[in-house]
Amino acid sequence: FAFQVMNPLVAQGPAAASIYAEGVAVEEKQFTHAPLALAALSVVDCAPGTWSTEIGECLPCDQGTYAIDCGVSSCASCHPGTFAYIGETGCTDCSVGTFAQDYGSTSCSACPSGTFGPVTGALSRYDGCVDCKPGNFSETWTTWEPRIDAWVEVQATECTVCPQGHFCEGAKDKTKCPGGTYQASFGIASKAACEV
Repeated sequence: FAFQVMNPLVAQGPAAASIYAEGVAVEEKQFTHAPLALAALSVVDCAPGTWSTEIGECLPCDQGTYAIDCGVSSCASCHPGTFAYIGETGCTDCSVGTFAQDYGSTSCSACPSGTFGPVTGALSRYDGCVDCKPGNFSETWTTWEPRIDAWVEVQATECTVCPQGHFCEGAKDKTKCPGGTYQASFGIASKAACEV
């Protein structure tokens, strides 16, 4: 059997465990310190969101990883559909209009132009990005993310009706009517509808 060990901030006394399975009890056993090959658990006073080196130095978790407990020897990778910045204690779901398909993602990718993202935590473009219907479009834009001091790309959460003077074939961005033509209507899906 296995169980998660939460590294305490102070040394703990000996522990005991009892195992029960389908009405059969096993005698309670005291834990003992392991032989030299396996050192006893040492307590390192590192904050959550950090990990401890072999010499006890506390370092923040890298982007794409996290640590819930104090004193861990390594940080865990975020699952697909989530991401983490430096020193995080957990991963954040990708917002609507974005996705992350890899373990240990440091950011989420925006759905491509001509699609929209209606769900959070999307694992891939095909899991979280829906094509706009002909006569509609969407486009990406950027927003400032102060936690990483950088611009990040974001996608629309719904499609917009194609504007005048443009045509929208669906699953793409809007396209301006060719020179010498114009379209006075909204929601046009074909270049052929652009009039002279």
